[in-house]
Amino acid sequence: MEAVAGLMSDDVVFHFPSRGPLAGDHQGRDQVLATIAKQVELSGGTFRVELHDVLANDEHVAVLNVARAERGDGSWEDNSVLVFHIRDGKVSEFWLHPGDQYAADQFSPSGRVAPNRTGLRKRVDSPWSRRPGYGRACRTSMRCSR
Repeated sequence: MEAVAGLMSDDVVFHFPSRGPLAGDHQGRDQVLATIAKQVELSGGTFRVELHDVLANDEHVAVLNVARAERGDGSWEDNSVLVFHIRDGKVSEFWLHPGDQYAADQFSPSGRVAPNRTGLRKRVDSPWSRRPGYGRACRTSMRCSR
């Protein structure tokens, strides 16, 4: 976590969309790091991110990734995008853009995975899931399953 902290400005802001306990604008390095730690804690330590690609210039970075977590008999997987604003070589502000906000919200911290609206695993095709060699994760992209 210390390496991540070194990439952030003191006044960094993390915009976290959700209807859950992590929702909101988290301001300051300590609060942002606490939010990330809480996300890992709420998943029982199973939250992980697989990097797919990074697009960057001197002022902005866009990260394409696959986030995953498990809890009890349920799992969650989502292709998401993080957009970072860079100031003086450090992250000053960033936004999380989940591929499926409903599935992310359904993977609730209450200890159970809620079924999606149809009760079936949801498959969503994304532009980067069709790329050759991307891996199994994207062929079963963005799901909240039981």
